[in-house]
Amino acid sequence: MSAFRRRKNGGEEDDGLRESLLPSDENVDSTAPQAVEGLKESTSVGDQHNVLVRAVMESWNCLLALLAFLLGQHGHLTLTSTQEARLRELRRKCVVPYDDQNPDHLESLKSLWMAGFPDTPWNGVKSPKWKEMGWQGVDPGTDFRGGGLFSLSNLLYMANHESTLFEKLMKKSDGDRVEWEYPFAAAGVNVTVHLVDSVKLRIENPPSSPHRRGFVKLLNESDSTFEEVYCCTFELLDKVWLEMHASYMEFPTVLKRTIKQVEEALGRQPVNIADLRKMLDLKT
Repeated sequence: MSAFRRRKNGGEEDDGLRESLLPSDENVDSTAPQAVEGLKESTSVGDQHNVLVRAVMESWNCLLALLAFLLGQHGHLTLTSTQEARLRELRRKCVVPYDDQNPDHLESLKSLWMAGFPDTPWNGVKSPKWKEMGWQGVDPGTDFRGGGLFSLSNLLYMANHESTLFEKLMKKSDGDRVEWEYPFAAAGVNVTVHLVDSVKLRIENPPSSPHRRGFVKLLNESDSTFEEVYCCTFELLDKVWLEMHASYMEFPTVLKRTIKQVEEALGRQPVNIADLRKMLDLKT
């Protein structure tokens, strides 16, 4: 997976914020001091008192409006029992390592083989043919270290529930392709890892950011919400890849842009996966 961390010379994007979220001195209204001085020019104590009261009330109302906005945008979400249970299960699954000595794990790997190579008999774990699916070597087990069993499960979910998408992405059958394409399976592991990080499945804190709240709300819809978001993300990645006419070394940039678009869409609080797909401009 280390190859995905390299960039072309000059190709690395700058993530730094160019402006502070707080107003700078340049943005402070220069008339404010004069307004305060104006109090001294009032012709009566009563006028001064009324002006001061209005100023205090306006400041208080602004403070309440800001507080309401912050609570609405960034406040913690109260989870339903269904959301809590499904979030707890996702947290459990995302930390399970792949174990090549576990018969269940090997059976899942065999199922992935059968989905990718239905006309080729399974002859054990090690095979050069795995490279045709986009693994780095003859044994995919070495590529699961970053994503664990969850990354295998997500690929298998796509193969079983989105078979057309699985075949299209694996065979790169859509669009004008470059000679040096991204490897399908290894890219799938990367999508799992970055999605887990994005929605912070390994963190116990209640979801507070807009896109995490949007994801958790979708958990009410299905017990396979993460897998469905995964499929949308992988499909979007391929779409962005084609739009950029990218090549292998640009994969990190494509992945970063894809995750950002997914986060923005989730932050708009889609009501279901179909709504999310519409926000991502994916075919329905």
